[in-house]
Amino acid sequence: MNKESDIPPIFTKIVLAILILGLLFMIISHFYTKHKFESDDIKKSITVGEIVKFRAGAKTTPSFNYEFSVDEKIYSGSYMIVTDLRQKSGKELRKYVGKKYKVWYVVEDPTYSKLLFDRPVE
Repeated sequence: MNKESDIPPIFTKIVLAILILGLLFMIISHFYTKHKFESDDIKKSITVGEIVKFRAGAKTTPSFNYEFSVDEKIYSGSYMIVTDLRQKSGKELRKYVGKKYKVWYVVEDPTYSKLLFDRPVE
């Protein structure tokens, strides 16, 4: 009773449609965010942010969560660790929690931000 033919065709079509829509959403979101940071027409600014959490990422890329303040409102973001830093152990990476770095953000919508890991703040 576990044959592929036991799965209704409509169920397969629905799952496939959801996967395609999810993939399309991720692609569009990526290019929309990229456009915000590459466009000279969109005003951006820099502030100071702090790494608040390290996520080991067993099945995903390890990352740091960071927070920063704009006009007394706190925003958060995630920095994917894809550089040589990825070779360090979790214990070594946890030492970055509490450290401050410059954060580049979109003035109109600070939910769009990038941690500038190469620009630490002493």
